[in-house]
Amino acid sequence: MNRAPGGPLAMISPTNSGTGLTRGGRLAESRGQPGVFYPTGVRNFVRVAPREDLQGVAHAILARQLGLKRVYALYERSSGWQIEHADPFRRAARRLGLRVAGSRAFDPEARSYGALASSVARSGAQAVFLGGELAAGGDRLLKALRARLGTRVKIMVADPFSSVPDLLKVAGPAARGLYMSYIDVPPAARELSPAGRRFARDFGAFSTPTQFVLPAAQAAEVVLDAIARSDGTRASVLEELRKARVKGGILGSFRFDRNGDITPARLPIFRVTGKTPPGAGVYGYFEGAVVDRVVTVPARLAG
Repeated sequence: MNRAPGGPLAMISPTNSGTGLTRGGRLAESRGQPGVFYPTGVRNFVRVAPREDLQGVAHAILARQLGLKRVYALYERSSGWQIEHADPFRRAARRLGLRVAGSRAFDPEARSYGALASSVARSGAQAVFLGGELAAGGDRLLKALRARLGTRVKIMVADPFSSVPDLLKVAGPAARGLYMSYIDVPPAARELSPAGRRFARDFGAFSTPTQFVLPAAQAAEVVLDAIARSDGTRASVLEELRKARVKGGILGSFRFDRNGDITPARLPIFRVTGKTPPGAGVYGYFEGAVVDRVVTVPARLAG
């Protein structure tokens, strides 16, 4: 699409959070990103979904908002969890004035996590960010941390860790109180503009919330507006899309930064309670949790 005849084709995504699509360096998921996606040198991709690494940043902000001072980062050693979540969490924590008490990789096939849990306890950490998956040692590590640290230490994960129903089924009581981030705020938890509220009401997004419905609608609206402002050429549509400034839209007010990422980025933080109150309006993936808060990532922490 970047090398399409007539110039790069404008592209927008309401769901894709892959960091390497727009950012390189220490945030690249593989070599050559993001340049490999833009062989002409022209950026033709924007998105209304937050980047994946901002989940780690959001948890650092959460720790600060909870009044915590010392944090610890754990991540599965055989995957990209360090790049995508753990390192962004640590960098943001330091920028926010929090002390990173430690950061360690864990073996998903380890026989026991007792020693690791004890090491975290000795560090004096008040919060632990856990990057990994429930089925790859995450369940046993979570249980070990709860057994050693109790409920006084906050444990945080990003949504790839597990769905909440599966988490409760596998981890049981150890899952209670866990904080989990996501990249799409449920309609009921958003501060919706009149346009957003009308759309959510008309499409039943409050009563039966479906992931990414509002972002998809916003993406379509932004593209149509860019076409309307353009002179009809592909290059003009792309230019208008990249410089869009949305005020009071379905997702509120935002713009795209020079990399094509939405700013400001807003991410929901769910807290696992074991039961979701009727009418809470959470997605099925998070049934058994409540929306604790919505975190806005400032530009200074999103860089």
